[in-house]
Amino acid sequence: MCVSPINIELQIKNAEFRIMDLLGNTIKQISTKTEKQTIDVSALKEGFYLVNVQTSEVTVTKKIIIQR
Repeated sequence: MCVSPINIELQIKNAEFRIMDLLGNTIKQISTKTEKQTIDVSALKEGFYLVNVQTSEVTVTKKIIIQR
C-alpha cells in the first residue's frame, strides 16, 4: 500500500503557522520565511484540526478536516 503525502501550501511570507487539535494543543508549528512554504501533514491522524496563521498584521484561524 502506498500512502500519498498530504501537504498544505502556504503563500505567506514571515508568518507563524500552527496546527492544533480541537483542545488547542499545538501539534505542529513552523515559521515561514519564504513566500511559498509546503507543510507535510501526512502524519496527522484523521480528524478535525485548527490551523492558525499569524503575521504582524493579522491572525486567522480555520478548521480543517483530515480524511483518508
